[in-house]
Amino acid sequence: MTPEEIKAMRESIEKAASEKAAAEVKAAKDELKAAQEKIDAQEKSIDNLDKSMKALQSKCDDLARKAGDKEAVTFYSALKAALEAKRDEVKAMLEANKGSIKLNFDVKDAQVTTGDITNIAYGVALEPGVHDARPGVNVFYTSFPKDTVRANQFDWLEGTFTDAADYVAELTEPAADDIAVVEKSRKFGKIAARLQVSSEVADFFEEVYNWARNTAQKKIIAKIDTEILSGAGADSGAGTSPNKIYGLKSNSANYTAFTATGAKYKNATIADVILDSIAQAEANGYNLDKAFVTWAEYAQIKGLKDANGNYLYDQVTGLLRGVQILPTSKLSAGELLLVESGIVRIKERPTWELEIVRNAKLDGWDVYVRKSAQVLVKANDKKGVIYVASVTTAIAAIDDSE
Repeated sequence: MTPEEIKAMRESIEKAASEKAAAEVKAAKDELKAAQEKIDAQEKSIDNLDKSMKALQSKCDDLARKAGDKEAVTFYSALKAALEAKRDEVKAMLEANKGSIKLNFDVKDAQVTTGDITNIAYGVALEPGVHDARPGVNVFYTSFPKDTVRANQFDWLEGTFTDAADYVAELTEPAADDIAVVEKSRKFGKIAARLQVSSEVADFFEEVYNWARNTAQKKIIAKIDTEILSGAGADSGAGTSPNKIYGLKSNSANYTAFTATGAKYKNATIADVILDSIAQAEANGYNLDKAFVTWAEYAQIKGLKDANGNYLYDQVTGLLRGVQILPTSKLSAGELLLVESGIVRIKERPTWELEIVRNAKLDGWDVYVRKSAQVLVKANDKKGVIYVASVTTAIAAIDDSE
């Protein structure tokens, strides 16, 4: 092999080695680039996930804060906050033995808990809760929807429509339908409870707080419940009382008296009176879903059986023929009230009032708690409230026993 051939062979080998090395370097660079792109994509995905998690956490924190704010607004916390906010002013008033102060606070209903009880003596075991006479169930106050009204009165529109549709001769003008709309107003009934506190009481704030928390609120709600049924509120007449609650059975504008449909029932019972009342309401487009009864009627209803000895009242659902049976001691013997619950609206002002006034005659203080409420049944909806003044009389009207 000549020197030239050897040189050419060496150059060829060097060239091949150089090209191989370049290819390997390029492949390595391409692999490194692909790996970096993959890492960048993963980092971007992680960053997006982190942003999403932070946004979700922010929403959770906001919801938790709102939930916490809502939970804090209870009757008791609002009462405490109102007293604390005016503590210096109240103390100055007490020390001066004159004047008065009025506090307002927005509240929602709440239950007394052991955590609300303060000034517990060291080493003394405390029974949970605060002992008081067991209150009756506020069945009317809890059975109807409530509307918050931030005003001293509320208005609504009542409409009447007279249908004049009839035959008409050719080229003769038909009679016109008559539509009339009237705006009506109603004020609130204000219920109050009062406590007299001696000037020598050891802890004025604790005395007021415990009374308002444990007694005043419950008594006021119980009174409102009674007035929803039999309040003396009225727009006109000798007993006009626009500042009282318009009771469901005491104001004839709120109910329709029971009228037998004409159907007859063999060995009629109170269950048949309820059935006939349902038919009376349905004939006018209303569906009764609640029946308020006396405790005696409740016991009677629970014991009713069909011809095969099966109980008619459903002990699990509390329903009789699709109507919820609600016993109350606030109805008189023999009375029965049936309602389509959605048409009865309880209107409430959002504030409770706490007022402290000097009573010089007793060398003490009068403390008042007040709440404003009202009931509304629109004129056309009274057909969905059926009042039975005497179940015995109603049974006699529908009975077909021999």
